[in-house]
Amino acid sequence: MSDGGRGRASLRVKMWKSSEMWTHSGLPFAYVTGVDRLESLEGELRGRFWFNHFGRSSLSPFAMPRLREHWMENRPADYFLTGPAMSFDRLKHPLERLLGHKLKPSRTNLLVQNSKPHLSMKQTYILGIDVAKHKVRAALSRGAHEPLLFEKDLPVNAGGLTELLARLRQHVAEPEALLVLIEATGMLHLNWAAALCQAGYAVVVINPLMARRLYTLENSIRDNKSDPIDARELCGIARTQGEKLLALYRFKIKSEQFCLQRLQSVRKAVRKSLSNLKKSYRSLLDVSFPELGGLLEIDGVGIRQLLSQAPTPAAIARMRRSTLEKNWMLRPKAAELKTLAADSMADPELAAASRPALLAMLQSMAAMEARLRELDRQIETLAAQSVDQKNKALLETIPGFGPINAHKVLAFLPDQILQTGSNRKAAARLQAFMGNDPRLRQSGQWQGQTKMSKRGVEMLRTAFFQSAFSASQHDPELRAFYLRKRAQGKHHEVVLSHLMRILTRRLVAVLRSGKPYQSNHTLRLQNAA
Repeated sequence: MSDGGRGRASLRVKMWKSSEMWTHSGLPFAYVTGVDRLESLEGELRGRFWFNHFGRSSLSPFAMPRLREHWMENRPADYFLTGPAMSFDRLKHPLERLLGHKLKPSRTNLLVQNSKPHLSMKQTYILGIDVAKHKVRAALSRGAHEPLLFEKDLPVNAGGLTELLARLRQHVAEPEALLVLIEATGMLHLNWAAALCQAGYAVVVINPLMARRLYTLENSIRDNKSDPIDARELCGIARTQGEKLLALYRFKIKSEQFCLQRLQSVRKAVRKSLSNLKKSYRSLLDVSFPELGGLLEIDGVGIRQLLSQAPTPAAIARMRRSTLEKNWMLRPKAAELKTLAADSMADPELAAASRPALLAMLQSMAAMEARLRELDRQIETLAAQSVDQKNKALLETIPGFGPINAHKVLAFLPDQILQTGSNRKAAARLQAFMGNDPRLRQSGQWQGQTKMSKRGVEMLRTAFFQSAFSASQHDPELRAFYLRKRAQGKHHEVVLSHLMRILTRRLVAVLRSGKPYQSNHTLRLQNAA
């Protein structure tokens, strides 16, 4: 073929008629030595990509008209991205390959298999929202060097939300073309994020600490802060880091999980109030009856029943011994209690003055404890509907995790943390998520103290801390570990932080394997048997 012919046909073909070559219906095969699929239709049909799709019959001269017709009728919009990936099955049968056929995938297939679309292929508009209690600042941007399309303070009401959605529909035709970045602000951002998510926009909610570290260069030294600056900076962050942030922190509405988390928060508040009330109750008893704590547990049910009837030492001394013995919890020490009340050092006037407060505390503690039990029942009912019961049963096989802490952990445990990476990496991510990871403090020759970062979900961290304390008392392995570290001079809370790390790895291993936890001690006993 001449040079001119080669330019017109855009490919060169050599033909063989040897008996050693494979033929089909007595027709020779073509060996393609050069292909430019973008210049001519014949190049598209004779290229390796088309051969992978139709097989060797596509190179037959009699098949070419039929293939040309099929191609013109069914040609995809972009066959570089929609074609099937190349198969390596021909490696098993070398004679089934054409001469010159390469054994590695073409570049077009590598684009399909390995490349990821850049953010600009999806979201071309950026909306940054800085949320406050009575207003939000919204800034809509399209390009890095283009003026803002929309920037305004909006009131926190239905009118402000309606205006924002109307402005977005005016500037953004397709919801998929917009990325919304909101800085988490307690509970204030949730309604805006939920409304924009339901409108079809991709919403990302990030931690304010992350937003401060990702601010652009212009404000890095002055560190000015205002609502307009924050909204524009969020646009800049989304423009440079939007793809990663969308993969990690995309906002999703999970109503049942949200309800469970809020109930857990209410339970924490009630439990904290009850603990504070019990501290005040103990302090008041130090005035009205200081000897009582040395004889009995003052927070016991029997003592509280007694104090609700006789709140002063003089009233207890006037009671008959038989009356005290009717309370079986006080029966072993009824005589000693009556003698102690008669000889108490408490001032009678101060004890009488403390009586109304003591009765009010006893009633409040009883009411809070009843409310706490009701919350536990509600949490258990809701968890049975929203939490995977198999995961709950697996979690309770780990020493230290009871039903209450299992519900708390599963309510705040994100699913995506356990989906990728090795067990050790997943455990490290979970540690960072709850704020149990070490925070390094060093510069040059200066070595600061490494402490727990405590930058994460406090409820989850508290649940692991309580489980670690329980495991240090009831798990033989962790008990031995605890005592060994304490003997080395480690502080109690430092050792518990180590136990939290061990429990985190146990949790990840159990939930990812789907098998109940078995300690090494138990396995050794089973193997010995």
